[in-house]
Amino acid sequence: MPRNLKIMKEGEWFLGKDEKQEYPVCYRYVICYSLRSFLCSVDFDKDLGLMALKELKDNIGKKSHFKKDYFLEIFPLKEDLGFVVVDQSNGIYPLVIYAEGIGDCNQKVTAFKMSIDEVIRSYDKIFDIFSEGKSADWTKGYQENLFEKAGFIS
Repeated sequence: MPRNLKIMKEGEWFLGKDEKQEYPVCYRYVICYSLRSFLCSVDFDKDLGLMALKELKDNIGKKSHFKKDYFLEIFPLKEDLGFVVVDQSNGIYPLVIYAEGIGDCNQKVTAFKMSIDEVIRSYDKIFDIFSEGKSADWTKGYQENLFEKAGFIS
């Protein structure tokens, strides 16, 4: 059954790369988009949102499966080869985060973990913006405003 993905309907701006990250999508943006979906599903319970982010981070560290409806699902790959991220908010296609690099340097895995940490650090600002615009559409302007106020764009 095909998924009704928002990324297929929007322009390149939607969750697109920024100056800090050179992948086709920006992990911080994907996490925030799904986080907003999750928060909508739990009546904007601030504590539940932060708890979901921390559980996501912990499960990636433990290399174990993680799933929150309307948020993200993580499937670890065998032999520490990385993991698959499934966006339960139907914003974007599944991402395969391969453990690439030399030795212990897993660049994409590290980038995803750092993105989670950055969203957690900026969570209060992000939550305030989400709370103010509970019914706002995720437009290019909304995205730019969110990421500027969250401190993702300098």
